[in-house]
Amino acid sequence: EERSMSNEGKNNQVGQGGKKNEEFWSQPRFKPKPKLVRSGRLNKKKLTEFFEKCQDMLLSAESAHLLRQAKEDGRDINKICIKWQHEMFEHLGIHRDFGVESLTNIKINFPSDRQM
Repeated sequence: EERSMSNEGKNNQVGQGGKKNEEFWSQPRFKPKPKLVRSGRLNKKKLTEFFEKCQDMLLSAESAHLLRQAKEDGRDINKICIKWQHEMFEHLGIHRDFGVESLTNIKINFPSDRQM
């Protein structure tokens, strides 16, 4: 079975066990942008883009396949989903730590916005 690296055009083997399997899961699924935002305030548009991209990614057939394989391999699928979300932040040009901090501050930064 091959794992297609979304938007990157890479293919790797998954489910082969051993060292090759470890290498597969250690590789990023989403390529980060070269420059990452690390401070300031993320606007609603950027946060909404992150939410939409993550929803599409997590609900995709590719993710379902990969998560089934991960579970069969005895991997923690929650950790994998979090890893992918962190990678998605960086794919969108936002440093993962700043992105997580921005999510934590949504109620503070958008106090009257029920959509957020």
